[in-house]
Amino acid sequence: MRSSAWSYAFSISSIAFGANENEIIVTFHNYGVKSIWYTQDGGTVWSDKEGDFADIPVKAVMMSPLNSDEVIIGTQLGVWRTSNF
Repeated sequence: MRSSAWSYAFSISSIAFGANENEIIVTFHNYGVKSIWYTQDGGTVWSDKEGDFADIPVKAVMMSPLNSDEVIIGTQLGVWRTSNF
C-alpha cells in the first residue's frame, strides 16, 4: 500500500504490533474498503490481508504471541481466527 492509497475516507479501528515494532496490523471500521492491512517493515510497504473475509467492519485485531501465522479478528458479528495469515 502506497501512501497515496491512505487518502480514502475511512476510520482506523485497531492497530496491533507483532513480534516487534516493525510488524504492524491496521484494521478499518468501514464497509466497502479493504479492512485488514499488514506491514513487516514498520510501514514502508503495506499488504492487503483481507483475503475472502466478509465485507464487515473490523473492530479489533490481535496477533498470537505464540504463532505468527495466527491472527484473531473481532467484529460486531463475532470473533474470527485464521491460522494462515
